[in-house]
Amino acid sequence: DRRLPVVSTALVYRVGTVHEPLGTSGLAHFLEHMLFKGTDVYAKGEIDEITVRAGGVNNAFTENDFTLYWFNVAAEALDDVLRIEASRMRNFTLDLKEMDGERGNILSELYRFLDSPSGKLQYEMDQIVFKSHSYRRPGHGYEADVKSVKLEVMRDFYLNHYGPNNAALVVIGDIDRAKTFARVRELFDEVSPIKDFIGRD
Repeated sequence: DRRLPVVSTALVYRVGTVHEPLGTSGLAHFLEHMLFKGTDVYAKGEIDEITVRAGGVNNAFTENDFTLYWFNVAAEALDDVLRIEASRMRNFTLDLKEMDGERGNILSELYRFLDSPSGKLQYEMDQIVFKSHSYRRPGHGYEADVKSVKLEVMRDFYLNHYGPNNAALVVIGDIDRAKTFARVRELFDEVSPIKDFIGRD
């Protein structure tokens, strides 16, 4: 749709709360937050600066089965977005100080969720309905797990789930399809796949 000079992207990873090892609930959501902290190419805050300069917005969310990162920007900034996503797919910066700082934000989200009537109801229902299924874990994680998760655990989780062979990219808007596909292939073919990857149902 080329009627307006804007584009939207959605990069979806097949990883969510169901993939978290026992005792690390909330890890997928925590990692989602951390991927905005920068990469080997982009400094902390630079991803958001590039987005704002393009007149756009970006965000992400984590569900039981997947995590999705999205951008809405001016069409001329599409290449910036694609380079950001290719960079943070395997090369984001994991810093213990940043992780500990973000831990407080994650806990605040969890407390707000549990303080609301709808959040409390959803939490209690999930605990009752999903007796032995990992869907029972709250997306924000259990408080004790969020407080105790280690940097090494987050790094391993990232390396085991973030790669081109566990993701799907959607690009819509004012684009030339052939050129966009070629550019995506150029950027993401350089990203190393997840080793010993086994396709997930």
